Amino acid sequence: MYTIPANGGPATWIVEHPHIEHPSLLDLPNGRRAFLYQAVDSPPNHAIFVQAAGEDRRRLVASSSSSNPYPAYSPSGHIVYVDGTGDSVAIWALPFSLDTLEPRGKAFRIAERGSSPQVSATGTLVYSDVPSDRQQLAWVDRSGKILSLIGEPQRQRSPLLSPDGRSLAVEVRDGDSDLWVYDLDR
Repeated sequence: MYTIPANGGPATWIVEHPHIEHPSLLDLPNGRRAFLYQAVDSPPNHAIFVQAAGEDRRRLVASSSSSNPYPAYSPSGHIVYVDGTGDSVAIWALPFSLDTLEPRGKAFRIAERGSSPQVSATGTLVYSDVPSDRQQLAWVDRSGKILSLIGEPQRQRSPLLSPDGRSLAVEVRDGDSDLWVYDLDR
């Protein structure tokens, strides 16, 4: 990561890492600045770092199992970020001190199934919803009204109804893919 003076001039190296994503600036007390960013730790996991401008020391703030934690600072005194995968993905808030550039407590969930958090200067949080990757098979009438459910919600795709309408095959993707066949008469 590099910085370029506002009035022009050469770029100056500030952070070295082979894979930096979503950098943002933090305004610190006494006019100082710091950089908040995520970096690939061991794919798909990410580490969230903060580094004061003019210092070589980067500080690990949090680790995330998300493939894209999108760290952002909130004026409420928290770093918000995404952690988790699949159905456990959520946005977390970590109490954080701009004075010490250290966490001041434990992270807590603030939005189940949330992703891509952005925080305004006034503290408004905006994020996108992550839809579940579990689907529920159902019989519906022509108007879309659910008549009955088939099986349980799970990671599945490619349902195929038998020509006689008495069996339903579906690919279930929990770990290795399996082919399930439902007897619809029962």
